[in-house]
Amino acid sequence: LETLLSPLNNMFDSYCQFVLYYLNSLNDDKVILKQYYKCWEDFVIALIDTDRILAPVSQIVNEKYQEVYPDHPQFPSFSIWRMMAKAWYSIVYKNMAEKLGQGIKETIETLMKNAINKTQISSYSKYMVKKNEVLEVEVTEDDQEFEEEQARSLKLIKKFRRSIEDLSFNEYTVFYNDCDLPNEESPKFEMTNAVIDQII
Repeated sequence: LETLLSPLNNMFDSYCQFVLYYLNSLNDDKVILKQYYKCWEDFVIALIDTDRILAPVSQIVNEKYQEVYPDHPQFPSFSIWRMMAKAWYSIVYKNMAEKLGQGIKETIETLMKNAINKTQISSYSKYMVKKNEVLEVEVTEDDQEFEEEQARSLKLIKKFRRSIEDLSFNEYTVFYNDCDLPNEESPKFEMTNAVIDQII
């Protein structure tokens, strides 16, 4: 089994090392956040296809495990996707967690500042209308660009959140996704704390 799995594991590790090298070459934390999710999205596609193609390998490993360790827990069972996800977690995520946390904090900070500024302008407009002042409000290209940028930031946050949840739960804990925070070692716990720190 080691002869069979070792080359696969080395291949997954090498790919993750390449991704880590690429992400570390970027300087802007928000850009890192975007590229991290893009790389993760591509990795998930490869993960699903590889797991499907190599399903017979997983079956052989699980049958052999059951034969050698009949009294040990058989769930969750071995799978190629689990091996790939572990490689990503240990090589890419763990080494990028601090920068990713910074990126999510900066994105949220920008969203909050922009929303506050927009609210202040809106409140001033309403005040002027109540005072019976003539106030001409026109939608400019800057307004449209602002709305588009806010929408892009929100979309990025949602996508990043999904990628973090992918790494935070397994067959045992997925049912608690919407309950209390996961254990302190999970990516979701770390990134949730980053968000809470930013808001507070």
